[in-house]
Amino acid sequence: MTPALTARRLFAACVLSLLVTAMPARAALDLALLQVTDIGSLGFGGVGGLAWDPASGELWMADAAGSFFAPAPGSSNRVVRINPVTGAVSVDFDASAANIFLGPDAVAFDTTAGELYLFSAFRDVVAGVTDSAGTPVRTLAIDPRAYAGAAFDASGSLWVVDREPLTFEPDYLRRLDPLSGSVLDSLLITGASINPNLSGLTFDPLTGHAVAFDTDRQVLLEIDAVTGAVLSETTVAAWFSEAGVPGGITFDASGGRLFLGSGLPLAHPTGIVSELVVLERMPSAVPLPGAGVLFALLGGGLLARRRR
Repeated sequence: MTPALTARRLFAACVLSLLVTAMPARAALDLALLQVTDIGSLGFGGVGGLAWDPASGELWMADAAGSFFAPAPGSSNRVVRINPVTGAVSVDFDASAANIFLGPDAVAFDTTAGELYLFSAFRDVVAGVTDSAGTPVRTLAIDPRAYAGAAFDASGSLWVVDREPLTFEPDYLRRLDPLSGSVLDSLLITGASINPNLSGLTFDPLTGHAVAFDTDRQVLLEIDAVTGAVLSETTVAAWFSEAGVPGGITFDASGGRLFLGSGLPLAHPTGIVSELVVLERMPSAVPLPGAGVLFALLGGGLLARRRR
């Protein structure tokens, strides 16, 4: 190996090291506040769950009143479908007909069947399934766990966030059989900077990753749906009126908007006890090439020079 070739390789290694080190660590979710939709007229005691309905372009929303997480009394068991921009209600029903009496704290919408899955975070032994008019379809017998978020992924699999209230036990993503309610798969959520206290679950249409909400820090956790590893953390605390009890999260079908439902303390000066935050996804900067790409480029250049 000639001294000139050795020097070029050392130079290339230094350049690569500088480029990799200079790559900015940014949150995967580049979001900006679009609006805060007024839902005060609903009289909710806190938002217990959100799910996107692509056919109507509206949101399914559950009142968390009566659940463990609700900050105030409200219309317990109530589920509505609303226009996320105006707050206008198009469907309104009582979930108690589907054997849901606390919450619901988690709402998932099966876009293929047009069915709603309703869960309570109160260690209920059943989950209710209704059609889009609120008519009960069936009841699922489930393990008595604290399901605080639910969503269908792009493949049609039903997932829930399993969290234990007021404990330091780890949170899990669990995949359920949508017909029987039995647990098909469990993923331990790992890698969060602080042990999370999760509420709400959605899947990012652009990446397929799960996104859950850490209620303690008002941080979105982007989670690998294969390994359970936390890939990024994005704070959204600045967009809420006050640190409250967020209880719902969902993307629209394109992934261009993210909706967050929150519960606020009853003594909040605005008198509001629930709110809907609408965020839009901003175009992210084009990332620098990964280390593997840089190695290939630099290595190829060195080999080309060597052959001359």
